[in-house]
Amino acid sequence: MVAAACTMLVVVGLAVVVGLVAGVGIGQRGRPVEVHGKQIEIPFAHVLEKTADHLNGDAEPPQRFVHFVEQVESVTHR
Repeated sequence: MVAAACTMLVVVGLAVVVGLVAGVGIGQRGRPVEVHGKQIEIPFAHVLEKTADHLNGDAEPPQRFVHFVEQVESVTHR
């Protein structure tokens, strides 16, 4: 029973990672994609671009995240 639950969690985790990588990969950095002769804007391209920048280390971390990490460090280093 526990092995099945662990296996399911691993599979779901891998699916989330693959989905995130694929989503960032198709983000196209805000460029429209041509499908059947039509130019289609990807509505979440900006979000994917920001995500890709953070994953690649090209962007500053969000201020809320920095504050959260500082709070965790202050609690754990007492």
